[in-house]
Amino acid sequence: LGQQATAPPARAAMPAACACKTALVPSRMLLVGVVLAAVVARALPAAPGADPSAASYSSGAAAVDGAAAVDSADDGLRCEAPKALLDDGEPFEACAEGPVILAGGVCSTRCAYGYGPTVHQLRCGSDGQLHPPTFQCEPCAPDVKGWPWYRFVPTKLRGAGMTGVQLNELVFRYKGKGVSFTKADASVPEGVSAPGSEPQRAVDGNSQTGWSDESGSLRPLVLKFHCPVAFDQYTFFTASDDPRRDPVRWRLEGSNDRGSSWASIHEVLSDHPTTYERFRVLETWFRVPACLYNTAPNTLQVCRSTDELVRRGLAHPETP
Repeated sequence: LGQQATAPPARAAMPAACACKTALVPSRMLLVGVVLAAVVARALPAAPGADPSAASYSSGAAAVDGAAAVDSADDGLRCEAPKALLDDGEPFEACAEGPVILAGGVCSTRCAYGYGPTVHQLRCGSDGQLHPPTFQCEPCAPDVKGWPWYRFVPTKLRGAGMTGVQLNELVFRYKGKGVSFTKADASVPEGVSAPGSEPQRAVDGNSQTGWSDESGSLRPLVLKFHCPVAFDQYTFFTASDDPRRDPVRWRLEGSNDRGSSWASIHEVLSDHPTTYERFRVLETWFRVPACLYNTAPNTLQVCRSTDELVRRGLAHPETP
């Protein structure tokens, strides 16, 4: 290992006040791990009645439990991301890429649900420091449109009796531009996925990787953003193998109360002609809510009311 900064004893307490750049650590959090790289991040919203700006921390020049830059003979200089440990013991990482960022790599900044980062990426430089050195987590703007949580619920697969759903990539777009899932956490409650087929593969921006579930039930794919995200069209890519496991009926839902309740945004009630070709995007972009007042014979799509979607900012008032 290269040079390592001298650190205080393990789990050294942060001072109540100091002349350095270090901000106060909220009482419901314990900062752990290596934080020499000056990074500001909020792991949870402040307690009720507290100033949200106080629920952030910055390492400044302080060292806690080690050094920020690690020099390995195998992979060179690395930056170690800050971590927070909540009172209930649940860890929180401020970088989506994990606890270690290689030199030249980036840290995609993360905040607690209900907060968004002021800087979306920090780059690990050859000096072993993150650039820019700080970011903050601020409450989501009240006028941000859409839902923060989404759920793709497969209700029928192509093959009779099949329950192992799979797809390679779920894709949203808004006003003709793709919606990034970089800030989304994907999960399948009680799902079972083989290594390399985890839920996050369905939103990693790579149509050649995919998610599959082997739990024996049609379980939903849950996407959790930290702030509401708007979209007006969506589709998906088929997986790499067995076409019998392709969804042909499904429902897309949204939640604005962290999953306590779900609103149905769009639903396919009759078998959709999902392509048999592998690694292929569906020819249809499912529009929300263009199908609402469809009087044609084709009634595959059923959506929520236009008024509700306009209120949520997912549709424009002039949408037919």
